[in-house]
Amino acid sequence: MTFFSYFSFNTKKAGFHIGIESYSRYNAALYNNNLNSRVMPKLDESYPEPKGELQLRVVAQPSDVNANGDISGGWLVSQMDNAASIVASRIAKGRTATMAMGDMSFMRPIRVGSVVCCYTHIAHVGKSSVRINIEVWSRMPEDTERNKVTEAEFVYVAIDQNRRIRSIEL
Repeated sequence: MTFFSYFSFNTKKAGFHIGIESYSRYNAALYNNNLNSRVMPKLDESYPEPKGELQLRVVAQPSDVNANGDISGGWLVSQMDNAASIVASRIAKGRTATMAMGDMSFMRPIRVGSVVCCYTHIAHVGKSSVRINIEVWSRMPEDTERNKVTEAEFVYVAIDQNRRIRSIEL
């Protein structure tokens, strides 16, 4: 912990109070090796930057649209699954299978031609499973500002060559 972790400051003029100790614990949970304590912020404007590591970047194509001309939610979920499976396979040191996906809300549509980025971070590594939080951000190539589209938690299990659940060796 740093020297400042025992203090907090109050900015009445701005109308908020931030406890440095809790902020330090939050950052430590995100960036240290304690995989069990990592947390994923909820969808809101107080977290303007992506959380986690960029795993996948793809351009949305005209073939990926739904009947309304926006990028299909199913296509986006598939990209999220691809990005999270990269991490799960690396952690499990082998083959994995998607077991579950958490709740998901789409904040805004994705337009054709948008650069779609999937950011992942590990929420928990269990005996045979991995929980991975994933955020999706997008922007048009000519824009500098990216927008958060959605987030979800994916759960994977390690499987062997017979497609049976196996332990993850850490």
